[in-house]
Amino acid sequence: ALCEAWDLKTNWVQSTGEVKPSSESLSHAAVYDVQPMANCALHVHSPEIWCASRELGIVTTDRKVPYGTPEMANEVHDKVHALSSPGIFSMGGHEDGIFTFGRTLADAGSLLIDFLVRARVLKGAGNQQ
Repeated sequence: ALCEAWDLKTNWVQSTGEVKPSSESLSHAAVYDVQPMANCALHVHSPEIWCASRELGIVTTDRKVPYGTPEMANEVHDKVHALSSPGIFSMGGHEDGIFTFGRTLADAGSLLIDFLVRARVLKGAGNQQ
């Protein structure tokens, strides 16, 4: 699905394609609305990063806000607006949900891999104690 237009306030997405847009389309849209430099927003499921979000200093959305809702899109909008750098946040109300964003797919993907490595190092350090 290609999302061509959206409105967070009315929970509306206009898309084309053979499949329906993701339930997180508005969360992606919120990133693009707030970060004009972002040409790529990745949403992945990473239990390692998600569980280590606090230790890694990753901003996290409110755990009470369920994913796929207008409330989550608004939460993403607010959290991303407050971010300076890097382009990563954890979805508190979406177990294992992580977003990265950047100017390119390579930028967003590299950031994701960097935090995955850091999470694994933390996990390994915790096992050695």
